Amino acid sequence: MKSLLLLVLSVFFFFACNSSSNGPNSSNSCVGEGCEDPGEEPGSSSSNKLSVNGRDIIRNGEKLVLRGMSLYWYQGPWGGGQFGNRFYTEETVRALADNWGANLVRAAIGNVYQNTSDALSVAKNMMDWANNVGIYVIIDNHSHEAHRTAHAAAAHSFFREVSAYVKEKGYTHVIYEIYNEPVCDWDQVNKTACGSTPITSWAIIKEFSEGVINTIRSNDPDGIILVGTPYFSSRIHQVLPNRNLGGPILGQNNIMYVFHYYASESSHMDYQERFKEFYCENFPLFITEWGTTPSSGNGAINMDNNNSWMSLIEGAGISWANWSLSNANESSAALTSVDVNGSTRESGTIVKNWIKELNAGRSVEGVNPVQISCN
Repeated sequence: MKSLLLLVLSVFFFFACNSSSNGPNSSNSCVGEGCEDPGEEPGSSSSNKLSVNGRDIIRNGEKLVLRGMSLYWYQGPWGGGQFGNRFYTEETVRALADNWGANLVRAAIGNVYQNTSDALSVAKNMMDWANNVGIYVIIDNHSHEAHRTAHAAAAHSFFREVSAYVKEKGYTHVIYEIYNEPVCDWDQVNKTACGSTPITSWAIIKEFSEGVINTIRSNDPDGIILVGTPYFSSRIHQVLPNRNLGGPILGQNNIMYVFHYYASESSHMDYQERFKEFYCENFPLFITEWGTTPSSGNGAINMDNNNSWMSLIEGAGISWANWSLSNANESSAALTSVDVNGSTRESGTIVKNWIKELNAGRSVEGVNPVQISCN
């Protein structure tokens, strides 16, 4: 009887141990052709710490590509309480990991100047939830004017506290995006277009960024920091040393530059040349926001343009987050409701399939990785 009992217990523990390996903490870190081992949760494990080498994100000595979704503004121009807030839950983050196959979520928290303490609370929750389900998280200061004096002070305070929390928890899965989309040196009234207002220059962005980077580095000497670039993070070429506009940020490790595009905006197809130039200069790029639609967030989806962009990005091995995981009244929104496990709109159907398949190392129809030729 004892022997039979021991046999039953052994069988039970065998199946319990094996089934646990399929949980969210082990299912979303694996990226690459023919990838089978899902890896460990990023969390506080030193083996999942990220670094930047040349243009690449590196983990455990190998290149890693992150693919996932950006949440909608938590504190947007509507002052909070809009539809975006309802997606800032652990259930949302878990659904991304389990059902979308994402290894990245972007928390577009909003301009932290509006409510720095609330933004910090949201950031801590997002860091914890991403850790719990085993994916990386971008903490994004979703601002168009972060360099302005009062806004910059709030950014320093916010990222000082965020990085202190990272240090306290020993987290290695947190990525800092310190300036989402620099646009114009405008005031609070004019938010429609730059017009006669000067575009925020790379020199101004660089000065702001160097200060915030130093603030973060006082707590987190190695975390990846993402730096916005001029005019909605589209003019990445202005960062390059040959543009004589101040050049890249020097003397800092693990810095990447932000690039945004909207595939169905015809003028954005010209951005591909900037992308190629930046890539060929061996500079690190992270696409923290891109859309399947025109830049307004509305309009028809041009699949030829989308396939062209993703073929280029996959060939370059660049990490990305799609805009947006929400049910906003926009064709760029991925969902039909607040149920992340529910039905998807056209954009969500496309991107969910891409995330799931590409993160599993499988090819997708229409996406044929393009090897960029650098002379």
